[in-house]
Amino acid sequence: MVKGFNLGFSSMGFALVLLLFNAPVGSANVVDINRVTVEQLAAFDGIGPVYAERIVMHRETHGGFDSVSDLGAVWGISKKAIARLQDLVSVDP
Repeated sequence: MVKGFNLGFSSMGFALVLLLFNAPVGSANVVDINRVTVEQLAAFDGIGPVYAERIVMHRETHGGFDSVSDLGAVWGISKKAIARLQDLVSVDP
């Protein structure tokens, strides 16, 4: 704690606030796969940096995704992975 500066957060509370401010964009932590960064995607369980990079590179090379199921066109992304991501990602108009 900085002397004379107390927001009433414990260190755990402060870490939670930082986590929330660094959370992926979108409502309820659902991210638009046409705007999400590699770092945001890599934070999702089961994605990691390699698949996150492939998704973003595919988007940059081929244009935006029209639907979440379009992730199947990304090399190495299985139907099972798409099913796991279904509630975490969206395609905003």
